[in-house]
Amino acid sequence: MCLFTVQNFEMPMTDFLDNFPLFPIGVIVLPGEIQPLHIFEPRYKQLIRDMEASKGVFGIPYVVDGKICKYGSAVVLHKILAVSPTGEMDILVKGVNIFRLESMNEQMTEKLYGGGSVKILSQINTEPLMNCDKNLKNTNISLHASTNWMQNRI
Repeated sequence: MCLFTVQNFEMPMTDFLDNFPLFPIGVIVLPGEIQPLHIFEPRYKQLIRDMEASKGVFGIPYVVDGKICKYGSAVVLHKILAVSPTGEMDILVKGVNIFRLESMNEQMTEKLYGGGSVKILSQINTEPLMNCDKNLKNTNISLHASTNWMQNRI
């Protein structure tokens, strides 16, 4: 079994993960890539606080035209840049892998944020994403090539 380690976190690359925290937005974060995010909703402020305490990983399912796609990015909290008096945060997340979303719940038990079951992908299909918006189908996105390119430069 292949493992990818980031900030003291080991993620099995071929496993299914249940109760995986999810933060759906229109961003894909490739492995090794660092992405800034502004956190303002109470449910996602709670998610980030939980990830800070646990040093855990969470998922960003890709959203296009208000629809959640079947693929997304597994990320870790890389750094909290700023916290406002209202609790809003500017953060950096770091991509660790790509996943396929198997199921999703609007809210996890005793949490404000949602979660679900995902399959961490050790090999990414180079065909266009067929389960997203029709505009994405025509872009011929090759996550495999992009992922290899990024991993070779880390």
